Order: sequence, then C-alpha cells, then structure tokens
Amino acid sequence: MPTSINAIKRAVKDFATVQERHREFGAWDTEPDCQFQLLIRDTIEKGNAKLPNNAGQWELYTGMDGVDLAANDLTAAARKVVDAIATVTLGELVPLKEWMKEYCWRVC
Repeated sequence: MPTSINAIKRAVKDFATVQERHREFGAWDTEPDCQFQLLIRDTIEKGNAKLPNNAGQWELYTGMDGVDLAANDLTAAARKVVDAIATVTLGELVPLKEWMKEYCWRVC
C-alpha cells in the first residue's frame, strides 16, 4: 500500500477516535459518518469538497451544550484526512479509489 494511502488510513482512524469521543452528540451515528464519507468521496473524485464546519452540517444533536466543540473537533480531524488525500500522487490514484469504494460504502 502506498505511503500516502497509509497516511490517509491513519487520519481516518484518528477521525473515528474523535467520533467515539463525541458520541453523546451523535458523532458516532450514521448521519455524521455519511457526511464524512461524502467528504472523502468528493475530495478524491472532484479534487475539492465542502468541509462540514458546524453541528448542523455534521448532523449532530444540535442544541446541546458542548456540541460546537464536538463539531470543531470533527472538522479538524476531517481536515487532516483531506490534507492527507491532497498528498496522493497520480500513481496512487487507482489504489486510493479502490480503498474509497470499500471504505465509503454508504456513498459509493
């Protein structure tokens, strides 16, 4: 597996840790996970994507104390994934897209 893809996988694992940490705000639910998978797919396929940056865009439980911090943490962790994707070379695109189809099963 190419080095850039390993960096993406590490960043994705870190994102999952953030989701788990903020599960009381719904960060571990289907909706935020779908938003994350859409972000990955659009970043890989279109070269850019809109990074969710608030509780509503992440589809968290809005109106709870601390939900804004959870959204900020998710955004920061997702940005690391996007940044890792940006380092992929042309030669790594095929294995990256293969990984994406498996990981982003909700949206691919």
